[in-house]
Amino acid sequence: MATITDIGDRTQIWGMNGGVNTADLVDMELQALTLKSQPYIQQKGYFTAEKNAWVDLQGKVKEFQAAVRELKDFYVTNEKKATLSKEGFATVTAAGNAADAKFQLEVNQVATQHKILGGNQGSSTDALGYEATVQINGKPLDITSDMSLEKIAEAINKGSYGARANIVNNTLVLTGEKTGKGSAITLTDAPSSGSSPQSGKNVLEGLGLLSSSGTIKNELQAAKDAVITVDGVTLTSPENTIKNALNGVDITVVKESTEKVNVDIASNVTDQVDKMKKFVDVYNKLNSYLHEVTKKDGALQGRSVAVNLKRELGRFINETGGTSLHGFDVGISLGKYAKDGANGALEFDEKKFKETLEKKPDEVRELLQGTNGMITKVYSVVESNMSETGTLKNKIKGVEKTIEGLNSILKRHDENYERQKEYIINKYSKFEAMMSSLNLQNQFITAQLKGMSGEK
Repeated sequence: MATITDIGDRTQIWGMNGGVNTADLVDMELQALTLKSQPYIQQKGYFTAEKNAWVDLQGKVKEFQAAVRELKDFYVTNEKKATLSKEGFATVTAAGNAADAKFQLEVNQVATQHKILGGNQGSSTDALGYEATVQINGKPLDITSDMSLEKIAEAINKGSYGARANIVNNTLVLTGEKTGKGSAITLTDAPSSGSSPQSGKNVLEGLGLLSSSGTIKNELQAAKDAVITVDGVTLTSPENTIKNALNGVDITVVKESTEKVNVDIASNVTDQVDKMKKFVDVYNKLNSYLHEVTKKDGALQGRSVAVNLKRELGRFINETGGTSLHGFDVGISLGKYAKDGANGALEFDEKKFKETLEKKPDEVRELLQGTNGMITKVYSVVESNMSETGTLKNKIKGVEKTIEGLNSILKRHDENYERQKEYIINKYSKFEAMMSSLNLQNQFITAQLKGMSGEK
């Protein structure tokens, strides 16, 4: 019976002559060729699964790395949190020793630097011709006739006069280095002894900084202290940050308030608790994945890198950071249930963490973030695995290289398969042609014999 196939991307009719099923013979030879690639295809499947497992593991370690870095870089403290009913007028920070409190705050005045504007000199680079010794904040400043406005400004800025000099449109502007009423700039003039036309003229008056009576001519901004009112009590400061406005509470003024601002000082560990919860949650996801892929029949069963990573991550729970505290003192412990504990899952006791942080903030910080602290140790393990030359990237590169090698072998097999397929098709096509020729000859001879015997 004839068979039609499309082997070799062309329609082929087999078995037109004789009783030989040529299509089956072609198919069997092609299957035999295909079987040669199966071991490599199977190996590629194994290594692809392994690579995917390493990539997934890398992703989970990266997520864990971010959580560890957040906790490592976060300053663990028992500082209180200050909440303001209106933002923009002041900022309030409270240390751990600050009492919980509620109070009303008014910003009456912001501390400012003294600013004085001079007169336009027509040029900032031409020599002014003044020759005198004047005083800025009681300190002598020697001005010579060859000095330009730029040179005078440069001399002021280099001389620690308690003021900074800038030039705007050929005009000298003096700004006090510090805020506060006590940091107002004082100027003492002197007549120029230089040549005409400046001879005898008061130098600072000529620069437009002082009037003829020796007073400041153009005051852009007065030097002021910061003034606030806390529950009706007035407090002043030369700086905008008023230290210990209340015990353990610093208030930094931003701008004058148009209304009273309600301030609430209360315990603040929310951010720290959230970061601890995130750390434990992501750790458990990573640990669970490691448990799955390293167990019997897991994609990374027996892979030392994965097994060692799981073991090293589990060690941090025993670190003390050189303190009297342990993980359970800050609420970190192995799961209570046997199956969780056996797999290394962690639990976090928020109440325990808050209690210990309140009593021993420095020890908690050392336990978690010290040189030998829990988080520091975990971070070191994660970094060694996630760096550019880390073990995880090296494992992925190694498996990828193996897969590339297998792909090269399979490519050669495919090329050989195509060549052999063409050869096999041609071979059996010739066989078919030969069988057809023999069949015709057989028919001819049979007909001749029948004719000779008188058969019809």
